[in-house]
Amino acid sequence: MTMARLNVPYDFSFELIALLSSKKPHKLAWEINRIFGFSLIRTVDICLNFDKEFDMYFINYLYKTDHLSVRLIKNKSVSDMENPGGFLLPELNQYDYFLIVEDFSEELTSEYIADILRNLQGIEHLLQVEADNLKNKENLLF
Repeated sequence: MTMARLNVPYDFSFELIALLSSKKPHKLAWEINRIFGFSLIRTVDICLNFDKEFDMYFINYLYKTDHLSVRLIKNKSVSDMENPGGFLLPELNQYDYFLIVEDFSEELTSEYIADILRNLQGIEHLLQVEADNLKNKENLLF
């Protein structure tokens, strides 16, 4: 007996910016809040189960309104003795953070955000990323 599969296309219509920064997560969130007027607040760490042996947890800051969602996520997982460190997006392991922006009003573009962040002290490099082209893009669905 063959099982019918339901293939549902995922929506990756958000803006994704990879950030290289040695800043601590709370300091980077504070700077982004100051510059853009957001209120990024640390929320529950994102948990991904990569195999049946262990889960990985990623530091997660979120700002959400009716028309805007901004998320700052640390790329490297929080590790301890039971959970070895790993990356949310291993193909971008040289980057420390990801800024994910869903603006339903389409007023905030990744170009605008990137232009401002480029001038922020502590951001060594940033990359605007097309999520559809990522090998592990499903890791961004939460």
